[in-house]
Amino acid sequence: MENSISPGTQTVVKITDAHLSDLYTNQALAELSGYDPQELEQLGWLNIVEPQARSLFEEIVRSVGKTPYVRECFDTNILCCDGSTRTLVWDVISLSPGRFPLMLITAHESAQKRLPGSAFLRTRQVSLVPSGWWEAVFDALPDCVSVHDENFTIMAANRALCERLDLERSEIVGRKCHEVFHGLGQPVGHCVLVRAMSGRPGERVRREAYERQFKGVCQAEAVAFTPGKSGARAVIHTLRTSESSELGLGAASQRYLDGLSRLAGAIAHDYNNLLSGIVGYMGMLEMLPNLPAKARHYVAELEKATSRLNEMTQRLLLFGRRRILHPQSIDLRHLVAETLRSTDVVPDSRTVHYEMPEQPVRAHGDPLQIGIVLGNLVRNALEATAQSDGEVVVRTLLRSPSKPFATFFSVAPAGKYACIDVRDTGSGIEPDRLVHIFEPFGQPDNRSLGCGLGLAIVYRIVSNHGGHIEAESEPGLGTRITVLIPASSETT
Repeated sequence: MENSISPGTQTVVKITDAHLSDLYTNQALAELSGYDPQELEQLGWLNIVEPQARSLFEEIVRSVGKTPYVRECFDTNILCCDGSTRTLVWDVISLSPGRFPLMLITAHESAQKRLPGSAFLRTRQVSLVPSGWWEAVFDALPDCVSVHDENFTIMAANRALCERLDLERSEIVGRKCHEVFHGLGQPVGHCVLVRAMSGRPGERVRREAYERQFKGVCQAEAVAFTPGKSGARAVIHTLRTSESSELGLGAASQRYLDGLSRLAGAIAHDYNNLLSGIVGYMGMLEMLPNLPAKARHYVAELEKATSRLNEMTQRLLLFGRRRILHPQSIDLRHLVAETLRSTDVVPDSRTVHYEMPEQPVRAHGDPLQIGIVLGNLVRNALEATAQSDGEVVVRTLLRSPSKPFATFFSVAPAGKYACIDVRDTGSGIEPDRLVHIFEPFGQPDNRSLGCGLGLAIVYRIVSNHGGHIEAESEPGLGTRITVLIPASSETT
């Protein structure tokens, strides 16, 4: 039987339990109906389907326990957010992967418009589905999806998950999820699976986090359901990455940072104008004859404060504006060596180790701005190792991946990249915090405005260069951040 799941974004894909509770859903029904996804989730997807179809869905549910692997096709209308209707062709299939009775529901818009309330049962088709159908449709899902029993044992894993973990299905199924996803011997408290298992069946639990195995930020989602009369629970777990969904965390984080950068640019512009006036009036005060010594002291303190404020404003401007680039071919080896000689970056009391290849590492970029990126990364690494007297190592290297690969926010295309890699042996960052480190003030231990903007500025400059960022961290083991800038055409 031909697979009914189309790669197009306008194909609705749902996996439900025998009560039609959503266990997995893509965004297509929200797009077709005009509802916001969260609004549609609260409303309930069945409530936008005309009443006749709801009765048919209920009839199908009643038959699931008697005859698994049955497919029923029909068309009916949905009520859109603006009051209009759209005709969808529905394909409802009862499935039994292992001991879990589930429903696969797909739908796409019909070319023939049906009048509201008109009969649709004539188009209904009932047919047996081959037993391998579950595997076929499960593997067609673009997101990484797995099914877990009440003991957190993985009962099913789709192809997307196997490919992202670079494991065979036999190496995943039958193992505990915390072993596969976290490399741990017991569940972690913040895991969505743990929270879903302890919550109400049908309740969707979400979490944004950096996933080490995926080398990027992901949106994790879990929904518990009761597969049988025993009362034992199972969970469907979904990981959405920027590869498989524009509504995943990577794209959402980028939109969030882009919005913050516009706000920061507007605020910094106004601050700059106000500062100009303050500095001008302070200069006029200093020119007054017979100015008391105490007043001169106050003016000097004001000058220190405005100097600091001006520095912070320039950082806001650097983060907030898409500054004009002056790109050229840069040998990163020379730029790194020069930057690390600056005491503003590396104090005399500290040492940063530098590893460089013999051949040039040429990037196509603005040397001043890439120098700022390196300076911020090294300062952060030195701060992270200040208490432990840990090690900071900077490397430059060339990479030429032959296929797209996952980075912190997105999937980078194949090509040639000149890279700066900064690694420290500090205390490391927990996954829940790591996902926020490129946001302004995303690290709770940052006390000053300057420190809080360091990595946000890194993100903005690298993004403006069309580059990418990789970030890895393990609590107690340190952090590693790699900046990838498109290589210069002069690179051999």
